[in-house]
Amino acid sequence: MTEQNANKVVVSIPVQQPGAKTFEVSTNSIVVNNIAEGLSISYGSTVDLEIQIKGPGDALNLFSPAKKVSIDLKKYTNAGTYTVPVSVELPDGCSLVNNVSVEIILEKTKQNDKTQNENSSSEGQTKEDEKKTDTIR
Repeated sequence: MTEQNANKVVVSIPVQQPGAKTFEVSTNSIVVNNIAEGLSISYGSTVDLEIQIKGPGDALNLFSPAKKVSIDLKKYTNAGTYTVPVSVELPDGCSLVNNVSVEIILEKTKQNDKTQNENSSSEGQTKEDEKKTDTIR
């Protein structure tokens, strides 16, 4: 605080629109669709998404975002960091107050490298086994 504001208290009050409700959704519960083979996903430092929905009160009170929040990665086929739009399956008469997006990190899975190493080492063993076979004959 500056000297000018030293004797003042700053208060932040979250304000919801009338007929709107805010839901917190863990990134772990986001349904991931169409992730490219050989890529894994993480969300960096993002832990929860805040989704604000407006609509009739009874529909909002009954709504649960479980398994209704998803991202489609069909367009994201390379490793990198991307901001991806989030889709929310909403009840009739409801809509999102704001569009929601999440930052994701796509990385090449290490499993592919491991598989290649296993293949090359098994080839090496095969050649060694062939040498042993030649010697035995």
